Amino acid sequence: MTEETKKEPVEHPGEILLMQFMRPRHMRIAELAYAMGCSIEHLASLIAENRDITYEDAVSLAHLFSTSIDFWLWLQKRYDDSTPGSEQLEAVDNFAERMLRFELKHPGVLLWEYYMEPRGMSTAELADHLGKSPEYTRSLLQGQCDITPIVAYYLAYTFETSKEYWLNLQRDYDLRMKNGPTT
Repeated sequence: MTEETKKEPVEHPGEILLMQFMRPRHMRIAELAYAMGCSIEHLASLIAENRDITYEDAVSLAHLFSTSIDFWLWLQKRYDDSTPGSEQLEAVDNFAERMLRFELKHPGVLLWEYYMEPRGMSTAELADHLGKSPEYTRSLLQGQCDITPIVAYYLAYTFETSKEYWLNLQRDYDLRMKNGPTT
């Protein structure tokens, strides 16, 4: 292989997580694992570059660092594309195959699964926090309506997140639906 055809090494998503997100915040593995709701071993394996970013990891990291889910999945794809010994097309196919395993979920469904259900929060309680009717709230949780900026504001306040997190989830969902669902 000549110097011209060598690919530049691409950082593993775990290294990017450590260097660009954890270290500037002086965050320890145990702290982040607790915040993500995963084991220390799982996170340590990711940082040690022995594990890929999963969809669940991407959701948690997007929430914690106010990024998008697709950002973390893109980091994994970029790393996969640069892996020595694999052709780029093969890496793209592997990424597409991995993505098919992840059901595309509306942000309202993620809201239920990751925020309300673990807290035992009812639809009526969320409706009160949002200042919306229970009917609207049910349709949001079923993925029948979008997260608007005002709803994102109240969700951020209720669940101690950022409004950008909720708007990014909606934007990512809309973009992926526009390009064709993965299921």
